[in-house]
Amino acid sequence: MRYPAHTRRPIFWGTVALVLALLPFLGVPTPEGLRSIYADPTYRVVTGFALTVLVAFQWAYVVLRRRPGTDVKALLVQHLWIGAAAPILLMIHALSSGYGYQAALVWVFLANCVLGLLSPRIPGRQLRGLERLWLPLHIAGSISVVALIAIHVVVVTRYH
Repeated sequence: MRYPAHTRRPIFWGTVALVLALLPFLGVPTPEGLRSIYADPTYRVVTGFALTVLVAFQWAYVVLRRRPGTDVKALLVQHLWIGAAAPILLMIHALSSGYGYQAALVWVFLANCVLGLLSPRIPGRQLRGLERLWLPLHIAGSISVVALIAIHVVVVTRYH
């Protein structure tokens, strides 16, 4: 079954972004010039803030779609495009997954991006049984990402 026209581009670019974003976390060497940029603490703060805003904006979809007269289809497409950008912004923010909670944050974040791409609603299948499993998993992943971001912000501001 083909994806509806309004979801094809964000799904395609989201998949490309996810594959590219996985490279540094799978050990693909980073050019030395990029390493010097990543070493700047201001760069990490700015990109981390941007990534946090992106995640917060994704949660706005939950609230906005409940408003009367809302174009839910347009909101879904915006949600998909923001989700497509998320792995690239993560890659811009971090060179590696680190260890401990940072590794959990990176891999839960990326897994939730994969889960977003696998939504049973996107291809127009509207598989209710699958959606009953998929949606709670995606929400649990999203909540986990927010919790891990909060831990990350506390640890980074406390110990750096």
